[in-house]
Amino acid sequence: MLSIIWDIKMIKINTFIKDIKTNIISPHVTSFSKDIKKNSVFFALKGVNCHGSDFIADALNRGASLIFHDDPKYKSEYENIYFVSSLEDQILPFLCELYEIDLSKYKIFGFTGTNGKTTTAFLCHQMLLSMNMNSIYMGTLGFLSNSLKKFKETRNTTPDLFSILHYLFLNKAEGSQNICLEVSSHALVQNRLKGLNFDISSILNIESDHLDFHQTIQNYVTSKLMIANVTSHDNVIINMDSSNIKNEYKNVNKSKFISFSQLDRSCDFFLSIDKCDTANSTFLLQHKEEKLSFSIKIFPDFNILNFSFAIISILNIYGSKVFTDIEINKLKLPRGRMEIVPNITKNVIIDYAHNVDGFENVLNSVNKHFDRVISVFGCGGDRDREKRPLMLQIALQHSDLVIFTSDNSRTESFDSISKDAIRGNDINNVVIIEDRKSAIKKGASLLKQNDCLIILGKGHELTQEVKGEKVYFSDHEVINEIYN
Repeated sequence: MLSIIWDIKMIKINTFIKDIKTNIISPHVTSFSKDIKKNSVFFALKGVNCHGSDFIADALNRGASLIFHDDPKYKSEYENIYFVSSLEDQILPFLCELYEIDLSKYKIFGFTGTNGKTTTAFLCHQMLLSMNMNSIYMGTLGFLSNSLKKFKETRNTTPDLFSILHYLFLNKAEGSQNICLEVSSHALVQNRLKGLNFDISSILNIESDHLDFHQTIQNYVTSKLMIANVTSHDNVIINMDSSNIKNEYKNVNKSKFISFSQLDRSCDFFLSIDKCDTANSTFLLQHKEEKLSFSIKIFPDFNILNFSFAIISILNIYGSKVFTDIEINKLKLPRGRMEIVPNITKNVIIDYAHNVDGFENVLNSVNKHFDRVISVFGCGGDRDREKRPLMLQIALQHSDLVIFTSDNSRTESFDSISKDAIRGNDINNVVIIEDRKSAIKKGASLLKQNDCLIILGKGHELTQEVKGEKVYFSDHEVINEIYN
């Protein structure tokens, strides 16, 4: 059992591991050697391709004062390096005691799915704030609490425990809180959140993605369902309209799940959309005999679904009496998520969609509301090559013109990526322009009054990764430059 006795800034670790004689002065803990500063504590953990013990020398050079590892092959004569079996099990209790954080005082909302995690978690965060509750959002956009106007950047969609607990420590003054956390399939498989339990979680959808990592769709589906193992009983909301979820539902303990559908009225929650357009949407959410009606500016239909999952999550934790406290009409979609660019003379949408299912949802919805649709997008380098021609196929089905361009080519050549994308597709309505800024300008130059230019793939991102280097780039700034 971990036991840490600490006084002001000096922390003495007594029985975390036998014969520890090192004092820690800095409350900074990390498993990423490049983050180390003087007196940091370094946890050298097993990674996907290597072990953290490979970076112990670097950690020492950077000033680490204490190092724990679980590599039985690693040997060292340094006094402040310790082998700990089952080290991953020790991380969360160590951090909680180090930072004096009682997680029982937090309500943790988890959101996973191929698409919609960011929007749903961000909407849930805003709803909680509108109820005069403290809330912290953690996910693709970064960290955001009710005391911060700007997001603090994160390295991954789902931060690791070291980042999460340190951020909670920095915001402890705000008292007990809610946490709205995006949960990626990578984080679940890699046990990045080991020991952290959700009060409620949502599985929004499961479609093919990240097969470069998971190898098979079944592995991917299984990874998403792992969130049920770390969620309080009976508190996992699932979308029964997602075929991969519905197929797996036959093989699970149904008492753990809260079912949601737009097609099956027998589910626990049933969504009925009356109207959905860019000006306003009206819809009804039904649970048994209770009916909640909404009229709100939210678009398109899949964002109504995301909104519904956020509402259901809050109702499940805090009850229907809080519903009237939520300021629905003040909610905003996150930057770069079906974002209709304001204050310009033409219709331009910027969206983060970067997989086949995301393209289908976004483009199918947009296509219904405009005379012509011009799509600008690219495919990431060094990732899942098989989805490239499928993404172009979907874009061609729902666009009058596709401009294929760069999007984080990384170490792969644009020529290689574009050849993969056009494979098997009729490219009569495809223009290939490698420079993303030029591609966006070309699309904008072709717009007529009721046309729509939709720029896909990057959303809120502010960089392009080319030849292994990240350079500044913003889809938003290109559009503002064109029209302002």
